Amino acid sequence: MIEGELVRLRALEPEDAERLHPWTYDPEVGRWMNNEHPLSLAQVRKRCEERATNTYGKVVLGIEADWQASDLNGSGIFPNSVGTLYNIGTNVKDYGSVRGRLGFAFDRWMLFGTAGWAWGSWNTSYGFAGAPGPFVTMNVQSTDGWTAGAGIEYAFTNNFLGRVEYRYTDLGRASFVDIGTNSAELGNRVTINDVRVGLAYKF
Repeated sequence: MIEGELVRLRALEPEDAERLHPWTYDPEVGRWMNNEHPLSLAQVRKRCEERATNTYGKVVLGIEADWQASDLNGSGIFPNSVGTLYNIGTNVKDYGSVRGRLGFAFDRWMLFGTAGWAWGSWNTSYGFAGAPGPFVTMNVQSTDGWTAGAGIEYAFTNNFLGRVEYRYTDLGRASFVDIGTNSAELGNRVTINDVRVGLAYKF
């Protein structure tokens, strides 16, 4: 939409057919619209719908960013190279992303995919399986992660939108070397699977 002091321009919409139809009977309007004769209301409505759903209008490009505090926990028991079992637990404290979004719109629906850079902070604790507590905890700040996902969006009105999307986020690896316990870990990859539901208002 383009809006100035005296003129407001926007894309043609199907709802405009009722107002456009009387203009087709004006000889001057018809001449500039290249019409040989007045159009019926059904013909005007069809042209409005075709323009509203043209090929270029179906493709939507955008950039999005998000950040959220969290308290996500995950743990498991894993063997090392000599068969010793370790209990590894991870707590994600916050994470965010900056992403590109590519969508394909039809009627009031839009299917989209998104991908980009992700970052976050977490701590990972390492302990022997069956032991009362961890022997080392690493605090990590990651700036080299990535995220990707897909979803669907629906326009309830011209201003209110709802969406459901799935995102996979890889924040990178946590690794440590602890001389006191003579132990090390080359990299525990931290990943997040999100299903998100949202509402938005478009100005």
